[in-house]
Order: sequence, then structure tokens, then C-alpha cells
Amino acid sequence: RDAHNLEEYLERYRFTIAVMQTTEAMERIAYEFVVDSAADSARYVEARYCPALHTPALSLTEAVEAPLAGLKRAEAETGTMARLIICGLRTLPPNISEDLARLSVDYRGDGVVGFDLAGAERGHPAVDHAKAFEHALAHGLACTCHAGGPRPRRGSASPRYPAGSLSHVQCPYAERGTSVGASHASVSGPGVRGDTQYR
Repeated sequence: RDAHNLEEYLERYRFTIAVMQTTEAMERIAYEFVVDSAADSARYVEARYCPALHTPALSLTEAVEAPLAGLKRAEAETGTMARLIICGLRTLPPNISEDLARLSVDYRGDGVVGFDLAGAERGHPAVDHAKAFEHALAHGLACTCHAGGPRPRRGSASPRYPAGSLSHVQCPYAERGTSVGASHASVSGPGVRGDTQYR
């Protein structure tokens, strides 16, 4: 709540990520996320995170399979459908986003439903990560590209993609007073599905 910009807000995640460096922790957190969501009457949820933030303690494979196991276990117990969106981060090198896009495709039939690019925009244009999006889209994955933090230079928020891709704009003001979760405002345009999600 004391963050003055998106970068400061995202810096707070270092505390939660520090306790998410084992397969047991990753599975438990994913499991509890679905159980808690089911208790709130949710029937479908998507967890969105960056597996690269859990390396080198875990391999990328472990950082995906552990939360998938937790989501599946909770789904079986609660009936709430749970899926996973793998994120690249603007602040990480584009080749890592490409690795994560390939990972997303590899697990597409096992519960991964999308590829996302998130993180601080200033100085980190999404177009640098275009190859990751191209790979995900070529294999039928939905894609999101968050924008709306500090004003990026014109044209840097997201590369242009064909119909069927998704794009969301982050709305940091909607997060005030909410738990650590993503809030999104709807956007529109060619090939973009408007959507509003508040967690």
C-alpha cells in the first residue's frame, strides 16, 4: 500500500517468492489457492506466475509440475476447475521469455492455458519479447500482455498479434485495498477479448 509506482509494488513480491522455492511449497500454495477460491464459490480459476523466479532452486519443469499437481489435486477435491498461465517478465532477457513460451506449449494439454508478459514497462518494451508470443500463438495458446503501469513510450506496450490473442491492461488503482492479486481492466481492439477480472 505504500508503493508509489508499479516497480515499487512489484518489489514487494521478493518476500513471497522467497518462500516459494521448493516443489512442496509450490504445490501447497497452488492447492490452497484453489481450495480458498472454491470456498468463495469460484467455479473456474487461473493462477498466473513466472516459473523463472523459482530457479535455480527448481528447474523450470519442477516449477511448472509442482503447481499443476496442486491445482489438479484441489480441482479433484472441490470441483473448481483450475488452470495455469505462465508468465514471462519484461525485466528478464527475451530468451527467458522464449524458454517460458516453449514451456507453456509443452504443458498445454496438462493444464497450462496461456502465456503472459508482465512486469515493469519502463525501459522494457514488449516488442523485445515478440518471439515468445509468436511461438505461443503459433501453438494455439492464448496470450496476455500487461500494460498500463508508468506510461511507456508510444507503441511499446505490446507487439501486434493476429486475431485470437488476448491483451489486458493492468489497473494498479483497482488493487488498492485488495489482497496481493491481479486486477485487470478491459481493453478492446482487433482480436482482443474484453475481460474484467478482480481477485
